Amino acid sequence: MSEPEINGPEINEQKGGAAESNLSKISLLWPALIALAMFCAALWAGGEIAKGEIAQQQLDSITAKGNLVRVRVKLPAGAVIDEGSLEAVETFANRVEPYCITGLAVTRGKKTKYGLEPGQILTVRDLE
Repeated sequence: MSEPEINGPEINEQKGGAAESNLSKISLLWPALIALAMFCAALWAGGEIAKGEIAQQQLDSITAKGNLVRVRVKLPAGAVIDEGSLEAVETFANRVEPYCITGLAVTRGKKTKYGLEPGQILTVRDLE
């Protein structure tokens, strides 16, 4: 009862085939690990962005506010301003320039120096 002899090249082929299958299993594992790492990084980054957005909204709610007057309808030069053609708009205080008109009462009975377009912010320079 003798065992069959296995030649050297046949042994190498058997071992090589097993090594290649293990190598292919490992090479298939790397993309999955990279995808998992990318997913975790994206999840973490999304959480950090959300924290920043929430902090910005809280800061906006406690920031000082101011008013500006915006033109609603087109007004020609020399027209007397009535309050129906203007609207008060709330904005952040750091956006209110010193020459901007901040209340509708200031414009009562005034005339326009130049023609005014809808959406334009009213300034002292626009009034006579």
